[in-house]
Formats: sequence, C-alpha cells, structure tokens
Amino acid sequence: MTKAKCHHQPRRAPTPLLVRPVVMEDPYWHAAPDLLYCPTNVPGPGIQEGSLEPDLGGCSCTTVCLPPCVHLGSSPHYSPSGRLLPGRHPVYECNDQCTCEPSRCGNRVVQFGPCPTLQVVPMEGKGWAVLAGKELECGEFVCEYAGEVVGEEVARRRAARQTR
Repeated sequence: MTKAKCHHQPRRAPTPLLVRPVVMEDPYWHAAPDLLYCPTNVPGPGIQEGSLEPDLGGCSCTTVCLPPCVHLGSSPHYSPSGRLLPGRHPVYECNDQCTCEPSRCGNRVVQFGPCPTLQVVPMEGKGWAVLAGKELECGEFVCEYAGEVVGEEVARRRAARQTR
C-alpha cells in the first residue's frame, strides 16, 4: 500500500486588504511585521459585528468523544494520528462548550493551531504565498482559512477590480 499525497495547483495569492485596523498578536514568525495569524474571521464592510460567531453547542461526552457524539455523527472525523478522514465534511469539532476532556478528545485538531512549519512568504509578482515547509500527508491539518468577511456588494466591487 502506498501513501496518498494531496497535490493542488497553486493559486494566485490575493493582496490582503484590511479596511480597519485589527489588533492581533500571535507567537509565529512572519515575513512582514504587519502579517499575523488570525484563526477567526474579521467582519469587514457590510457585515455586522457579532454576526460571525457560530454557536456549535457542546457535547455531553465524558473523557473522549465517540459516536453518537453530536459533533461526530456516526463516525469520527479524524484518524488517531489527527488526519482528516475521507468524506467527513463538514467537520464540527468539540469546543469550550463540551464536557469531554480536551487533552483526550480526538475531535480537536484545528484548535491546536497551524502546522508548525507553515511559512507565509512574499512571491514576486504574486503577493503572499503559504508554504507548508515540509511534505504533507493527505488529510494533515495545515491551518484554518480565516480573514476579512465582506458583504455581497463589497465582494462584487472587489472582484470586478481584480478582473480588470
């Protein structure tokens, strides 16, 4: 049996746009001092403050989560090594509202942060690029995709500007 590898075509990195200053701190090294890892979405123009907070509720599992945990359904999302299992989308991870033990629950991967070898670097003529810094195994967690969420009209204007 051979290991499956995930290969994706690189896409053009968009130029980051911040409409209002956001104060964030994180423990990661960055190629630019104003570039920070933010695991949550930031409301931009056309989005009301507080409207991005999902309420996933909590499970009532004790110690570890196993099916029929409300966040797992009929089977786990992750392998014992923390890799995403095929066909398990969307993923609802256990959270601070759950009664399971965070250190023993196998349904907590994303909240432990991005891949430690992750690098965000400028690419000439492209903008910013995210590099894994190592070969990734299929299903391995890299990072959350979060950023500025804008309203539909703002999104259309920005898209039109980029296609000129």
